[in-house]
Amino acid sequence: MKHSQWLIIYDICDPRRLQSVGKIVSRYGERIQKSVFEANANDIVINALQQRLEEVANKNDFIAIIPLCERDWQKAEKYGTMASDSHIGLNYEIL
Repeated sequence: MKHSQWLIIYDICDPRRLQSVGKIVSRYGERIQKSVFEANANDIVINALQQRLEEVANKNDFIAIIPLCERDWQKAEKYGTMASDSHIGLNYEIL
């Protein structure tokens, strides 16, 4: 089972759905901005995330789950308060 890095971004029109999507995605990765997450997960976990999101989102919403190769992930430059490894030790949902 290959683990990959993912960038998850979304723009949800309805405040209730926005809150639901945020809660769902936060179980799978680290929040970088209000609607941007980073996740380290295998394809099975990402497929489960996609299924959960499809149950909540509607046609007016936008969700992108973008795979990143290890090389690009390592080249990422991060600045500001979320730039540290503050996510280390947090528990994420593993299916």
